[in-house]
Amino acid sequence: MDDKTNLVFLRSFVWPHEYYTLRSFLESNGIEVVMLDEMTITIDPLLSNAIGGIKMYVAEHDFDKANKLMEEFELNKEQNEEES
Repeated sequence: MDDKTNLVFLRSFVWPHEYYTLRSFLESNGIEVVMLDEMTITIDPLLSNAIGGIKMYVAEHDFDKANKLMEEFELNKEQNEEES
């Protein structure tokens, strides 16, 4: 992503393990992801609620596609949990 790309907030996460699979899924579908406060929460997880968690951002032009992929991801996750 270049410096002139406008980033748009997609979602936040309380714990680091929550975003790994979604991040991988988005990136495997061509969506570049930027995480903010990831390192802070990894070092001190108890700060998560105080600073609003780990924030996931995508490029503005990728937002609609990322949002649809995120919905697909959540639906698949729920179906897999029901089957288990």
